[in-house]
Amino acid sequence: QAAAINVPVGNMALRGGAFTRKTFNLGSALQDHLSVMKSIPKIFDSYAGPNKLDAQVSESIMLTMNSVNACPFCTSLHGELGRMAGLEGKAAQLNSAKDGSALKKISKDPEVAYARKFAEHNGRGPELAGEYVALVKAVGPGKAAAVNAQCWFLHWGSLCGNTLLSFWKGRLRNDCKCGSNPLFEVVFALYYTPCYLAIDLTSRLLKLFPAKVPKAVSSGIGCILTTVASIWVVPVGLLGLVTAPLRKTIIPIK
Repeated sequence: QAAAINVPVGNMALRGGAFTRKTFNLGSALQDHLSVMKSIPKIFDSYAGPNKLDAQVSESIMLTMNSVNACPFCTSLHGELGRMAGLEGKAAQLNSAKDGSALKKISKDPEVAYARKFAEHNGRGPELAGEYVALVKAVGPGKAAAVNAQCWFLHWGSLCGNTLLSFWKGRLRNDCKCGSNPLFEVVFALYYTPCYLAIDLTSRLLKLFPAKVPKAVSSGIGCILTTVASIWVVPVGLLGLVTAPLRKTIIPIK
């Protein structure tokens, strides 16, 4: 069960404070929503296309990404999806891996190793580029592109979740994250709160499903989640595209 992955009581509860976790600011939100928007076709491909990933591999990628980004929403959602894919106790181990060395003891899959590097480098940089070359050699260009797209999907989900929690658990309690912009946080919360209420409800409903569901069920849920997420991703991604000339450099994630 997802509860075995140390989910706090209530999916929206938070332990450890969201405010030292990676969150979006305006610039990084625009640039990364653009990257996720561009990845949407490949995300669908990773769930139901010619480069479809096995459900266990897919959820291993998501949980490994979240071992770095530490989003409670993603712990709940992908803890349940990992259980349904048949990961069992491995899901908790992947989600809580402290570093790459610990991860190698859990999984030898090249897709999982790449996901860890992607999360550590926020999807960019020469070191990640080298890892991507190695991934292409290991699984082929089509599968590698599908893995990279799923990494962007979880990057979006986890940073949005953490940004929301930094508002709910920080700004509203006069304990905001250092350097955060109150206007951005308010607008972000107004825009994304309905999305994450739906994610929270979905996590609860998935508890009703048995473990090791047919792979077609996992693929179908992945496509549904991608479709719903696109409703929020695409408008901000288009805004990121329009404003791209104003961003001279890559804006770091903090």
